[in-house]
Amino acid sequence: RSGVRLRFTHNMLREAVYGGISRSRKRILHRKVAGAIEAAHPNKLDEHTFVLAHHYAAAGDLAKCAKYFLQAGRKALGSLALDEAGYFYRSALESLRKLEPSPENLSLEEEVLLALGSVDFNLGEWDRALAEFREVGDLGKEWGNERMGALSHLRIGEIYEKRTEWKDA
Repeated sequence: RSGVRLRFTHNMLREAVYGGISRSRKRILHRKVAGAIEAAHPNKLDEHTFVLAHHYAAAGDLAKCAKYFLQAGRKALGSLALDEAGYFYRSALESLRKLEPSPENLSLEEEVLLALGSVDFNLGEWDRALAEFREVGDLGKEWGNERMGALSHLRIGEIYEKRTEWKDA
């Protein structure tokens, strides 16, 4: 029914109603909610990135899900919320890896991996950061992106410097 709005006073009631909706219907509803948010707030989407990512993920729209998780990661990083940024970047990466490889998707994957590596570097998670920067370098080589390869080598060198592993730096 159009225009019907439900508000639940108890989580268990909400879960019972939600559990009774078919998977395909849930996907449709999540897509409609995300579209409604975009339509209602076209100039303020940055304020709704996480909610949009959540709804597009539940709708199965991996491209938009990745886009909004990437934006949420940038926003969290800008607020120095490193743990949240890492969560958002990992969620974006998970969505991107389920998409068909294309120059645009691989470029976004490189960007996410570079950002995620930076987050992990700043959290002192150097082994994870090292793996992420190496993957950036591999993607850069595979797709002929010399800039990403150079950034990867630079960041890998910084990790070895922090570890005082001079021969590898």
